[in-house]
Amino acid sequence: MKKLLFFDDTQLLEKRNLTRRVGQPQLVTNGSFQAPNTDLSFAYPTVFPLEEAGGWRMLYQALHSFRAQRRPRHFIPAVADSDDGITWRVPDLSHTVPIDERVLPNQTQPAVLDRFGEWGPSYYDPRAGDLQHRIKGFVCKGHGPGTGIKDSWIVTSPDGLTWQDLNGKLWHPHGSDPTVCAYWNQYHGVYTLVIRPHNGDRRIALMETPDWEQFSDIELALCPDALDPDLAEIYSMPTFPYANMFIGLVWLYHTPQTAVDYGKFLGGRINCQLAYSYDGRHFQRGLRDPLIDNTPPGSIGAGCILPSSMIVTDDEIRLYSCAGTTEHALYDEQHGPLKSAILMHRLRLDGFVYLDAGRGEASLKTRAMLVTGDQLAINAQVPDGQLAVEVTDANGNILEGYTYDDCQKFGGDDTRWIVRWRDGKQFRDLQQRAVQLSLRIRSGRLFAISGDFKMLTAKEGMRYTNHGTPQDPRNWGP
Repeated sequence: MKKLLFFDDTQLLEKRNLTRRVGQPQLVTNGSFQAPNTDLSFAYPTVFPLEEAGGWRMLYQALHSFRAQRRPRHFIPAVADSDDGITWRVPDLSHTVPIDERVLPNQTQPAVLDRFGEWGPSYYDPRAGDLQHRIKGFVCKGHGPGTGIKDSWIVTSPDGLTWQDLNGKLWHPHGSDPTVCAYWNQYHGVYTLVIRPHNGDRRIALMETPDWEQFSDIELALCPDALDPDLAEIYSMPTFPYANMFIGLVWLYHTPQTAVDYGKFLGGRINCQLAYSYDGRHFQRGLRDPLIDNTPPGSIGAGCILPSSMIVTDDEIRLYSCAGTTEHALYDEQHGPLKSAILMHRLRLDGFVYLDAGRGEASLKTRAMLVTGDQLAINAQVPDGQLAVEVTDANGNILEGYTYDDCQKFGGDDTRWIVRWRDGKQFRDLQQRAVQLSLRIRSGRLFAISGDFKMLTAKEGMRYTNHGTPQDPRNWGP
């Protein structure tokens, strides 16, 4: 099933009285996770299902000071568990995961002080053939203050508790910062790592691997541009496949505009904007309004808020972020329990962006699409308005029985409203035809069109209308 989301107008022919807006995730107040004596401002949480046992697990790194041993701060890899993915508990792993010099009860990796420096968001791989390597953790370790050199390697785990490859081979040619994430690219049959081109280079680059053994060259993907605030940097971009697209959560670093050692900024705030891709390789940025913005001064999220994990359920999208009150890299020496947390936000399905009709009447028309199956559904919010759908052929001629007047109009709030017309007419009756959809909406919001269709180029639509067949569908792009 395909989804038509409204990050841009590339699949539209007409649009009237509709304003594009960024979605509005809602903070789940009982979903905040805090741990005593640890700073979670840069915890980089990863949430994944415990498929065999039920429930959920969260991997994160905790910044901890070993005051009793008079040691400096270190990042400690740790886990938390949950029955519902909302409220979390700290498990005691003392007996199940033996570790010398254990610091935290939920600490997972041994030899933390020797080789582990930091790690970014881990990758839970549902396609993994060997379940022992289902989870990939991206670890980095610096060679010492002032060197600018880091090692980067991948550790693997079946469950997030026990880890292998702790002395694995290096994969990043220059050494990566911990802001690494990964996703599967269904269109090209490769895993993609979202990385920095070089240690300390706050831009977004991509590296691909088919097997976690061979890695492609680094390709630059996204940079700050002239629409960004002065001297802004892109700190990272956790990326997730969603429907037939890829959603990038851009951590935009609003620097203090005064650099310190080696040209690196300290202080300043980080919030989250959106990027998107249709093929998993070429990314675009849309509206620069934050998806998740900084909170008021003194509250968690005022300094930095970094969403690093996304879970899609049947009912909602869940975004998990690490957040703190202080600005970038200005750690609170007291590690106060009210200074940082891992937060959860809820977002409507398909709710990254939407088209807003305000209180007037608006309309749009899609480009031609090939009807390939039964379903056509609309994600819309029109509790005080109305939505209707009309169907034309690829040349814009209205199909009999599929007019606005024939449509069983919708008023309400539904993420999956099934479109029907009079006399039992349905989308399935148009299979193997090239059509255009026209929507008329009054006083509401339009989030997505989903269904069994394939968007056509202008020439494909013309060829199908005139000759009954487009080019070989196997050659169509994503």
